[in-house]
Amino acid sequence: HYGSKLDKLAKELNSQGVQLVAIDSNLQDSAAEVAQFAKDFRWSFPVLVDSDAKLASQLGATRTPQVILLDSERTIRYSGPIDDQGRVGFVRARKDRDHLQEAVSELLADKPVSQAEIAPIGCLIGRKLEPETPTAVTYAKDISRIFQKRCIECHREGEIGPF
Repeated sequence: HYGSKLDKLAKELNSQGVQLVAIDSNLQDSAAEVAQFAKDFRWSFPVLVDSDAKLASQLGATRTPQVILLDSERTIRYSGPIDDQGRVGFVRARKDRDHLQEAVSELLADKPVSQAEIAPIGCLIGRKLEPETPTAVTYAKDISRIFQKRCIECHREGEIGPF
């Protein structure tokens, strides 16, 4: 939805002295796919690939699309959706509030950003997650026994749900 709108937004922001940079932190998106996406939508702003999601983690980004507005000191002044048009599973015909533009206007007017954080709506950023603590669970010792106890009765050749 925002792919075709981002270049226009970048130009509007640039005219106000604000640089838009797109950062793709999805593990499943290759650099070639991201480059093709930017080319297809004729983006004229920088696009970075953050394949290990380190930058996304440092900035607290969790979803796509989510914007993080930094001031000249690199302090986060706004985090959230671009506007209120996108919803879970659909896009409204029009937007009522342009969250990013309002935050930029307040920041440039040297005012506090009135809504500094709004919960982003969109797909979770695909990350490679590491377990928080080491586990002694193994397939042979633990998982296979669950399958045997709960699944194999039906999920086998000749039964109702074969694998």
